[in-house]
Amino acid sequence: MEQKLTKRHVLVVFTGMLISFAPAAIVFNVWGIFVVPVTGELQVATNQFTFYVAIIFLAAAFMAPVMGGLLEKFDIRLVGTVSVGVCAFGVLLGSFYAEVWQFYLSGLMEGLGIIALNFLLIPTLINRWFTANNGLLLGICMSMTGVGGATWNFVGGLIIGSMGWRAAYLILGIVAATAMLATVFCIRSYPRDVGLQPYGRTASADAAGAEALRRGVPQKAAFGSAAFFLLLIAAAIFNLSCQAGQYFPSYVYDLDAQGVLNTGTMGVVMAASTASACLQASAAICKVTMGFVADKSLSLSVIICCGGGFAGLAMLWLLGPSSVVAIYVGAALYGLIFAAIDVLAPTIGRYMFGPREYTRIYSRVTIAVNIAGALGVTLLATLSDFGWAVTFGSTLALIALSLVLALAAIRASRRLEFTIE
Repeated sequence: MEQKLTKRHVLVVFTGMLISFAPAAIVFNVWGIFVVPVTGELQVATNQFTFYVAIIFLAAAFMAPVMGGLLEKFDIRLVGTVSVGVCAFGVLLGSFYAEVWQFYLSGLMEGLGIIALNFLLIPTLINRWFTANNGLLLGICMSMTGVGGATWNFVGGLIIGSMGWRAAYLILGIVAATAMLATVFCIRSYPRDVGLQPYGRTASADAAGAEALRRGVPQKAAFGSAAFFLLLIAAAIFNLSCQAGQYFPSYVYDLDAQGVLNTGTMGVVMAASTASACLQASAAICKVTMGFVADKSLSLSVIICCGGGFAGLAMLWLLGPSSVVAIYVGAALYGLIFAAIDVLAPTIGRYMFGPREYTRIYSRVTIAVNIAGALGVTLLATLSDFGWAVTFGSTLALIALSLVLALAAIRASRRLEFTIE
C-alpha cells in the first residue's frame, strides 16, 4: 500500500527549508556585504579577508566523507543539531574580532558544520523520506537559501548602515541558531523510526517504500564510472562560478568609486545590498523551478541554468556601468547558477546513482565542490585586483565548460546499472 503524506513528511521538508533559510544562507550567501566594511576598518586586502571563506570550503571538503559516514551511522538529529550550533557560533564570533586571522577560526567552524547541513543532510532526508519528485522537493528546500540570502543581505545591509558590521554578525549568528529547533524536534533518521514509509513511488511500479531505498548503483561501481567524474568536475565548476555572485556588491562599490553611480554613502550600501537581494531572491525561484524541470528533463535544466547564468553575468558586466537596472536584472539571472549547484547537481547525482548509497557517493562529489569553492573565492578575489573584465570573462568561460561537462555526465550515466542491495 502506498504511503500517504503525513505531518512527519511535511516536517522533514520544513526542516530542510529552515536549515537553508538560516545557517546555510547566512554562511554561504551573505558574506559579500561584509567585504568592504570589514576590510576598510581592519585595513586589510580583500583576499586576506575572503580567505576565511576559502577556509569554510576547505574544511567542508575535508569533512565531507566523514560527515557522510556519520549521517549513515548516527541519529541524523544529533549530527544536524551539532552542525547548526557550530555554524551559528562561528558566525556570532565575527562580531568580536579585531584581527583578520581571527575570521579564519570562524571559517573553520562554519565549514565543519555546514558540510553536513547544506550538502548532505537535506538531500539525504529528502531521499529517505520521499521516492517521487525528489528534485522538486529538494528545490523547495534549497530555494530558501535564496530567500534567506535576499532577506539577510537586505537586513544585514540595514544593520551595517545603522549599527555597524559587528552588530550584523551578532544578530545573524543568533538567527542561524534557530534551525536547531527543527533538527531537534521535527525530524527522524528514517520513516521507519516512526512507523512510516517513504512517500510516493519511484519510476518502477514495483519499487516502493523500503525497497526503493535499497535500489541504486553500488558506490564501487559509481566511483569507477565516467559519469561520476564528469559530474564531480561539473559540480565543482558550478560552485566556483557561484562565488562570482558574492562579488557583485564589490562591483557596485567599484562603479560608485569610479563616479558611475553617484548614489552617496548610504545609497551605494543599499545598491550593493539590493544587487545581492536580487541575486538571492532569483536563486530561490530558480531552485524550485529547476527542481521541477530536472524531474522532467535533466538536460534541459542544465541548458537553462548555464545559459541563463551566462546571459545574466554578461549583462551585469557589459551594461551595468550605464544602468543600475542592468545590474539588478543581471544579478537576478545569475541566480540560475546557484540553482545548478544547490539543486541540479545533487538531483543529477540522485537520478544517476539512486538512493542506495547516495550519501556516501555524493559526499565524494562535495569534496571537489568545496575545494572549488575555496579556489573560487581566492581566485576571484585575486582576479578582481586585475579588473572586472578578467574576473567576469574567466567566469563566463567556466560556465560554458560546465554546460558541456554536465551534459556529458548525463549521457554517460545511461551505462550505469541499478541493483537492489
